[in-house]
Formats: sequence, C-alpha cells, structure tokens
Amino acid sequence: MLTRLETAYDDVGSIPVTTLTDEDLTRLVDAATRLVDRSTGVVMAAVGEADRRRLGDSIGARHTGQWWAQRSLLTRPEANRLTHLGRRLSEELYSPVQAALAAGGVHVDRAWVIVKAVDAVPAEHGDVKPAAVDHLLIPAKDHDAKALKVPGRRIPDTVAPEVGEAAEAKALADEEAAAARKVTLTLRDHPNGTTTGKFTLPTAGAGEMLRKQLMAIAAPQHQNATRDPDPKAERDARPLHERLGWAFIEWIERYAADRLPTSGGVSATVVVTMGPGTLMGGTAAASLGHRWPDQRRTGPAARVRGRDHPGRARRGLGGPQPRPHPSVPHQGSAGRDRAP
Repeated sequence: MLTRLETAYDDVGSIPVTTLTDEDLTRLVDAATRLVDRSTGVVMAAVGEADRRRLGDSIGARHTGQWWAQRSLLTRPEANRLTHLGRRLSEELYSPVQAALAAGGVHVDRAWVIVKAVDAVPAEHGDVKPAAVDHLLIPAKDHDAKALKVPGRRIPDTVAPEVGEAAEAKALADEEAAAARKVTLTLRDHPNGTTTGKFTLPTAGAGEMLRKQLMAIAAPQHQNATRDPDPKAERDARPLHERLGWAFIEWIERYAADRLPTSGGVSATVVVTMGPGTLMGGTAAASLGHRWPDQRRTGPAARVRGRDHPGRARRGLGGPQPRPHPSVPHQGSAGRDRAP
C-alpha cells in the first residue's frame, strides 16, 4: 500500500503545471490541499500511536517529539507541537477531529483550535465536551483557524449556557486579580530637572479612567480655552503626547487639597528649601524636600522665585501654568516656603 501511495504521489508531482488551464490549475490546487490535510491526518494518527508505544525509548529519546525530529529532520519545536496534537487526537474525545482531519475535512490548524477550545471547558463540566467537539466541527468545514476561534471562545455558552456564565465570571475574576497583583508605580529623578515614571494599572477601572480624564484635559478645545481666551487665537498644534504630558501635570497640580490624605496630621505638601535672599526676592536654585522610599538623597534642585515675585514657589517649578480645570477645585499653593 505504501508503494502504491508513493507511486501516486510521483504521478501527481509529475503533472506539468505550466501547461494547465486556469480551471485545471484551480482543481489541482484544491485537490493537493486536501491531500496535504489527509496526509497530515495520517501522520497525526501514526505519531499518536508511536507516542503511546513510547518508540523513542529504543534510542534513549526523552520523548516522542525528539525521536521524530531526529528521523524526519523537523525542528524540535515543530515536531513537539505536532506530537502533542497527535497525542491529543488519539484520545477518544477527539476521535471525530482525527477522522475529519484524515478525511481532508479540516486543516491541522483548525484541529488545534478545536482541541484548545474544548480544553478550556472546566473539568467539572466535562460531560459537555463531546457536544462541544461536534459543535465546532460544523463551522470548521467552512472557516479558517482564525475565524474558528470566535465560536471556540463562546463554546461554553453554546453547549451549556450555565457553564459559560460561570466560566466567564471566573475568567473575569482571575483577570482582575492578576491585574491587581501587577500594580506598580516608580519615579526616578534626573539631574536635568526632570522626573520619569513607569506605572502599571488595571485597565478596567483606573487605567480607563485615567486615560479619559487626561484626554479630556488635553483636548484642543479645553487647552485653547485655558491658554488664551481670545477665540481667534491659534489652535493648540502640539502633538498629542506633549499635550497629554501637560494634562498630567495639570491633573496633579489641580487636585483638591482637601481630598489629600494626611501624614501625622499634616496635609501632603511639597517643601521648598531656599535661602533668605531668595525667600524675600529673587530667582535662584532651591531643593525640593521630598524623598521616595528607594531614594537616599534629597530631591532635585528647582528654580524658584521669592515672595516678591508673582506666582511664588509653585509657579517657579518650570513650564507654563494652565488655568484651573473647571471640574477640579483649585488647591492653592502646592508647597510651603521654608528657610533652612
């Protein structure tokens, strides 16, 4: 039988494709694709049985994938992936998928989608898995692997709605818990007077809220209204990332002071340390008296103005000062002047 199969493949391979008409070439492409799928089905069945018999033990291979990779010169990742699929298709649950693959009804990628979708059904609801396999084999005949993932993700809702609702609730709870474990925020001061930061927030909730709030503040309509009351003034042409940066500054500076927590009975403040000369009048460098838990030194120097200058210390921290956002009460001065 194998000799006849080799002869048949030789006949197919000797077809002069350049002489075929468009219709004949199309028929050849379709037929050859089905033959590839059917051949893959035979390979999956054979590899699954080889894995059951542990044929790799005869040469000291750690697993069947390694044994097959040495014999076929496939890469080990590819051999391992197909071996795993062959092992799963040899199970009774997936025998209909193996039969469809051997008959040329589905492609190997679609078989993978079915296996992964059915495996996602919780073990305590294993009684619905056979129905899930049969249900997915129907769209697998007319959809590619990417399109098949859509009904695959909804398979619990289709075959057992109560199972799907429970699985979806558990998946959402697990996702929220995993996102909460990843919440971080780090800030780093640089000698050039800038601070860079990196943070991770849960998308559902804080992440989406922060995005919408900053986008609202950075909107050109808001920026034009706060930067220049003249309706004929030139529109804000800054790129979005720059407008978002200044929106973040405005969001921080305009946060209501009475909403801030207290530490030792004192509201959170930014303490600026300067000399008496700067305090009474003048512009000079001063140090910001904050320190993060991972920092051992005082914060970076900042340029400040004394009492005789408009704006005082907070406005001397650099950058244009936007007007208060109408939806957030103005907190007043964000810091205290303190002589050393």
